[in-house]
Amino acid sequence: MKPKIYDNFSISVLTLFALILFGATTFLAQTPTLRTNGKIAFASNRDGNYEIYSMDNDGSSQIRLTNNPAADSRPAWSPDGRRIAFQSTRAGNTQIYVMNTDGSSQTRLTNNSADDYAPQWSPDGTKIVFSESQSQSPYSEIYVIDADGSNPTNLTNSPNLFRILRRGRPMTAKSYSCAGHITTFA
Repeated sequence: MKPKIYDNFSISVLTLFALILFGATTFLAQTPTLRTNGKIAFASNRDGNYEIYSMDNDGSSQIRLTNNPAADSRPAWSPDGRRIAFQSTRAGNTQIYVMNTDGSSQTRLTNNSADDYAPQWSPDGTKIVFSESQSQSPYSEIYVIDADGSNPTNLTNSPNLFRILRRGRPMTAKSYSCAGHITTFA
């Protein structure tokens, strides 16, 4: 009997289920993001409200990048290190934003009644993947948009893919492969 060979999709699904079963999503969602030059972006509520900060990898040169009464969190560096995607509740619900690494040019990318969260950049920096949750649905969907917010595409609301019951936790796209395909959901 020949051993079964799994394709990349099967491995991704298995990874997803392992992360859900072991509860790794909470840990992974709180991990600060590191840029290739050693800068770290992170969210902190040290001032009583979640804001985005950056610092050198030794903890020095901490800079507050956002200053908004709403919660700003989950920063993600663009691959070229020039922009940061993040989620914010400044529109009343959670939406995806981008900004320059100095905090300037904060721009809203998504604009809908759903909660959009957990942005991640594609390896080439042209797209952002994120999760979306409608309040009336027990499911999260995975979307990808161009880096300017155009061309949203639902990747998981398809007869050829799958939808996963959140079981109280959001489903998020966690990584891209070198070829630019999403490889892990959590």
